[in-house]
Parts: sequence; structure tokens; C-alpha cells
Amino acid sequence: MDPHTITESEIIVDSGDELPMDSEQAVSEEAEVNLNSFSEDDGKELHDNIAVKTFRGKAIQLMKDDGISIDASEHRMAMQIFPQVAGLARKVHDSTTLKEKFDALVLADPELKGTPKVLERRVPTRWNSNLNCLQSHIYFQEVVKQLTVGSDLKGFRLSEEQWNLAQEVEEVLLLFESFTLLFSMKDVPLVVEALPELENLELGLLAVWKDECASNVIHVAAQAALLVLDKYSVSTNDREVYLISIVMCPDRKLKWFKDHGCTTQQIKEIKKIVIKWWKETYISDKSSSSQSSEPLVFFYFPKFIYY
Repeated sequence: MDPHTITESEIIVDSGDELPMDSEQAVSEEAEVNLNSFSEDDGKELHDNIAVKTFRGKAIQLMKDDGISIDASEHRMAMQIFPQVAGLARKVHDSTTLKEKFDALVLADPELKGTPKVLERRVPTRWNSNLNCLQSHIYFQEVVKQLTVGSDLKGFRLSEEQWNLAQEVEEVLLLFESFTLLFSMKDVPLVVEALPELENLELGLLAVWKDECASNVIHVAAQAALLVLDKYSVSTNDREVYLISIVMCPDRKLKWFKDHGCTTQQIKEIKKIVIKWWKETYISDKSSSSQSSEPLVFFYFPKFIYY
């Protein structure tokens, strides 16, 4: 036998230097680690947690009114996925013994011949960190199952139901990838770049919300995301600068609004806003400015009815 060849039977995965813990302990430990990572974040984590819980609660109630509900056990199962996934990645990263076991299992798996060689860690302050961490976990699914069965890492072992849900979550998180990549660029994205991405994100989330094959948890999550998105949409719709920037963009103009479902009347209102802004900003004749005494008519993007 080649001395560099390792078979699964030769790999010991049921011993280590960590004390055993169940899934609840694993979740608590990871939550504490995340809290420490935000220790100097001026309350951002606290604000985000409150916001998430608020929108989650609203989404749960809205979906319940629509005939879709999740019970306490299903909610707990879903909420444990990311702490367990991120916790295992951190454990493997921080322990030389576990890292060696993981590497040996990867080497022994003939299906894993690609570039990824490590479990991506979740870094709360890094763009797309949740997606990268989850994708890595799913890619190494068989290795992770071997690493966590009958070992001190059993608290980080996902159930089959969690694995299935994790794959659904991955598909949803991919909707956010281009949007977050745009805002993580060194240069600040232009308004005309951000608004179309926001539109695409809304369409994607709406499709998830309507998907009859999606699990109840995913339906609720999509509803919560739409509520958050709607909050930011409302905060931008009453600012004419966003409309004007798109109209003045050479490759978008008024046609962009037509292509995105605006009615003829709505497009006329946008045109009036742009013309009024142009006259008030660039025409120096005071009399011309004074003649324009009509109140500004704000245009609102057509919103999808999803609750």
C-alpha cells in the first residue's frame, strides 16, 4: 500500500481534545463568540438583533394569517443551523488535531478533488460570510458527517432535515450575493447601479415567497426579507434624486421604468419631476422659477403585493 494513501477505516474521528457538547451547548457557545466579535461595534449587533426579531415576528404572523406556520421545534431546528455550521468551522480552524482529521477525511474522499480544502469560517462583519460558510459546509457534507458522528463534535452534527433546509437557505442567500458584492467594492456604487440590484433582489425574494415547493421556514424567511426590503424601498421612494439619477443615466432613461412595470401615467409623473427639477436647478430666470408653484408630485415605485 502506498504510504501516502489513507483509507476511511484508518481515520479516527471519535476522539479529540474537546469536551462533548449537545446542539444547545454548541449554539450557546457560538452565540457567545459572535457577541465578543461585536464588542466594539457601538451597539450595532444589538440594533440588528432587535430589527431581525421584529421583522421575523411580523413575518411569522403574516404567513400564519396566510395559512403557513412553523411550530416551536421547527423554529428551533432552523435557528440552530448557522451556529452549528459556523461553530464546527471555528472548532476545526482552532484545533490542530481536528484540522488533521478533517484534512485526512478530505484526502480520502475521491469526490473532493476541487479547489476548496477548508471549512470557511463565518465572520459576522464580513460581506457574504454566511453564504460562504454555508456553501463550504454543504460542499464538505460527507466529510462533516464523518467528522461529527460518534465524536465529541456531535453537538455540531446537522440532522437530515437541517441539511435539506441548509440547501434551501443557500439558494436564497445566492440572491443577495451580487448585491452585497456591489456594496463591498472599494468604489461606492452609483444609485443607478444600486436600484436595479434592489429590484432584482425583490423579484427573487418574491419568487421564493411564491414557491409552493419551498419549506415553511423558507416562506417565513422570504417574507421577513421582503419586509426589510420594503422598509428601505419606502425610505427611498420619496426622494426624487433616485428617480432623476435613473432618468439621466444614458443607458436607462425613462425606458428603465417602462421595462420594470411602471404604467404610462407613472412614467409621465416621473418626467414631470425631472423637468421641474431641471427648471428649478438650471434656469436662472427667477420669473421662470416662480411660475412653477405646483406642489411636487412624488412618484412611488410599484410595489408587489406579498402580504
